[in-house]
Amino acid sequence: MFDWKTALSDLFAGAVNQEPLEDAAAVMVSVSARYPGYHAECLAALKGGIQACDNGSMDAISAINKSGYRVTSPEEAKELLVEFLGIYEEKYRQAVESKSPSH
Repeated sequence: MFDWKTALSDLFAGAVNQEPLEDAAAVMVSVSARYPGYHAECLAALKGGIQACDNGSMDAISAINKSGYRVTSPEEAKELLVEFLGIYEEKYRQAVESKSPSH
């Protein structure tokens, strides 16, 4: 069973670390553009964190704080996750479109 908390923690500890979100998203897309299952996991982890923040959960905070980023409330965590999700989705879209035969 997929565990968004572990996946989100792994994303922030590994891909994000202390990098700008744009760089972390590019690293993630370098894998997810070739492996749709990884793309689904990235989306589920980020969206799971956002949903947890909406519910007032502190779970996303601990995952984010494993990186160089620091948040102290579900609201701050959600803001960061929404930004990260948007960056990731845009980079993924660009990568997929650049691989399509019409380009």
